Amino acid sequence: MLVEVTDKGYVCDFRVVHALNQDADNQVKEAVRNWHFTPAKKNGRGVPITALVEVDVWRNSKGEIVLQKPADDNPSSATNK
Repeated sequence: MLVEVTDKGYVCDFRVVHALNQDADNQVKEAVRNWHFTPAKKNGRGVPITALVEVDVWRNSKGEIVLQKPADDNPSSATNK
């Protein structure tokens, strides 16, 4: 995910760099809209940045794509990215 962050730490734009599938991409996009970062600083002032952020997704025991690793922690049920 390529993310543009404002000098206040808010995500103002983003794009998927390596798409997985539409369902996973849509979930990631929805999550990114709510992200907030501690702003990068230069000379003590917040500055806008563009960052490449890796986002992992998994499948839960029902086969649904989730953004948090399932609690069952079964490697055969998890699909990383």
